[in-house]
Amino acid sequence: MKPREPIRPRFSNEEAQAIVLKLWNLTSTARELPSERDLNFHIRAENGPEFVLKISNSREKREVLELQVQAIRHLARHVPDYSWTELLKTESGEDIATVEHREGTKHLVRLMSYVPGKFLSQVRPHSPDLLRSLGVFLGSMDRAFASFHHPAADRELKWNMKLASSTIRQSLQHIAAPVGVALVDHFLRRYEELIQPLLPRLRTSVIHNDANDNNVLMNRMSSDGGAPDLRVAGIIDFGDMVAGFPVLELAVGAAYAAMGKNDPLAAAAPVVYGYHQVFPLTETEIACLYDFIAMRLCLSVVISAEQRKKEPANEYLSISEKPAWALLEKWRCVSPDFARYVFRGACGLSPCSQTEMVMSWLKGHRDELGPVVDCDFKKNRPFIFDLGVGSLQLSSWKDPEDWEELSALLFGQMAAAKSLVGIGRYNEVRRLYTSDI
Repeated sequence: MKPREPIRPRFSNEEAQAIVLKLWNLTSTARELPSERDLNFHIRAENGPEFVLKISNSREKREVLELQVQAIRHLARHVPDYSWTELLKTESGEDIATVEHREGTKHLVRLMSYVPGKFLSQVRPHSPDLLRSLGVFLGSMDRAFASFHHPAADRELKWNMKLASSTIRQSLQHIAAPVGVALVDHFLRRYEELIQPLLPRLRTSVIHNDANDNNVLMNRMSSDGGAPDLRVAGIIDFGDMVAGFPVLELAVGAAYAAMGKNDPLAAAAPVVYGYHQVFPLTETEIACLYDFIAMRLCLSVVISAEQRKKEPANEYLSISEKPAWALLEKWRCVSPDFARYVFRGACGLSPCSQTEMVMSWLKGHRDELGPVVDCDFKKNRPFIFDLGVGSLQLSSWKDPEDWEELSALLFGQMAAAKSLVGIGRYNEVRRLYTSDI
């Protein structure tokens, strides 16, 4: 069943100031912030402190906001090295209050301390150290969430990746370009065939679920007494929290870290490394990661396409759509097996999960092994090719783009030498490497 679409609140800056004055007795100025389904304001109190006023959509449930409040306080206790927002109680002692719009709709409101810092989207370049710090932060957060439970986390939400397959299928119609539909369908079919059967084997917990580059905060932090480096310092916007798989947290962070990169896999790897250092991944989680990254991107493009039709003037709703499409096209060209090997390597594991088993078998069955090449080199000496620049063996090769000519030349030289095997030399500088062949 598809969740009902929330109705975004419509309050002016002046109305936000009036709410803050009435409920928290603070004289302030208000400025609206970008948001998806709620309404947020940057609040600057008359005496200096800054806050964020969050006005929820009219369909938001109180227990969901209580989930967010308790989760943030849990993280502040268990991961104190990072910056977490603090909730301010109203004058009457409430964490969450209720306001009524002039049109009669009622909305839940909270006032939270403003967490300073630059967003990941505002920082360039993303060094490997910075991306590793993102992984460490996400792993630290998920490790803390392993001991946190709340009944409201098990909820319907379009950004809930556990329901990604059905959400994407329902929203695929909103993508106009056939090539885009085909691209999403490719990843969706692969996910349904290969990954969905593995889901029961994954760890579950509450997750933040939205570590996108406009939510992750950066600050300069020092370690071991050295010069301060730019590192992940915290995260905002807990509105998409759900009960999910911790590896989905990593997939979201890795997906946004890979956006805009020439080599997205190389950008994702240090995030995986950092995460695994503090909250080790299982074999199954690593095997699912390539596809979870793809599914987050697919969710992003289909939801953006749907929202753009409903609110064409809200640029925030499609802020990640173009880079997500670009990354999906690049991700399609990445071998899933190679991605898994890279992620395993980032975790300090042998790239192939069967390596140790194969090596053990080979060591225990030496006498049963036959030759790799069916040729006795003592009786049939191999012909050694010189394929380097200036080689006399290649002097008759006229057209550097004609591979058939080159092949005939090499096999002819082997035949003339009466050799069954030809071997090229290691680490040669070869002209043929600069040609299209």
